[in-house]
Amino acid sequence: MNVEQVLIGESASISKLRKDLPKIAGRKDDLLIVGERGTGKMTVAGIIQKLASPRGPALRINPHGLNDFGFRESLEEIAGQEVVILADIEDFSFLQQSLLASTLRGLSEKRSPRVIATIKTPLETLAERNRIHAEMAEELVRFSVIEIPPLSRRTGDIPMLVEAFIRNTCAGTKMNLKTIDINVLDFLTRRTWKDNIVELKSVVEKAVLESRGEQIDLPSELVNESAQLDGILSNIRDKKRFSFDKALSNLEKTLIERALQLVSFNQSRAADILNLSEANLRYRMKKFRIKGQ
Repeated sequence: MNVEQVLIGESASISKLRKDLPKIAGRKDDLLIVGERGTGKMTVAGIIQKLASPRGPALRINPHGLNDFGFRESLEEIAGQEVVILADIEDFSFLQQSLLASTLRGLSEKRSPRVIATIKTPLETLAERNRIHAEMAEELVRFSVIEIPPLSRRTGDIPMLVEAFIRNTCAGTKMNLKTIDINVLDFLTRRTWKDNIVELKSVVEKAVLESRGEQIDLPSELVNESAQLDGILSNIRDKKRFSFDKALSNLEKTLIERALQLVSFNQSRAADILNLSEANLRYRMKKFRIKGQ
């Protein structure tokens, strides 16, 4: 497995984690992976499992969409497994957490699988908020902890992630490789990503699939004229090089879309707000591929 192609980034935290993963995989201790939603906890768990036992699949137990019958069936499969991955422990019900803890305690040391669990919030905080059953917390305390940082603490990795998502989406859809304008990339880097890598990946994939030209454009619902203007002014303040014409085009497109949305896509009224002739507005809508409704 090429870990660098799966765990992307050159930030200190990601570089260290990538370096440590082969050693972690070679150990036998149980692991608790802590990180916000969408940071790649299950990706890291999968890397460890693949490095530790490349030919042996892991049993994955996920609380989302799993009914009680399916959950109890999964518990019965734990014994005899080589690796068990438990996703988002805090999202299991208290009853399920209690049964999980009891199952893990009851396994004989000889037959016990290696357990890799993930949580979105540090264990101490979960306990304070009454989000973790006491028995489950007691089990997890003995696990070795791996922390996955949010994108807000590794913004320097965002350009590499964006490029990888563009490349993978283009390859997967058999389209020519698209490029990204420096202003769009700057916007993505500065934006706050609530759901971290998962959200960034979704936005980039949508942008690639919706863009008709050689360069990708941001999905219209993501663009904010204030954020665009702030980004332009910030580039000027920081004396950073940027594409002036492209920045103005992006801002112009956004203003036209906002005016159209405001008047329910009545082109005559939008043209009046923007002090343009209707013919001029239609020309610009065609230029920016803005669809009327």
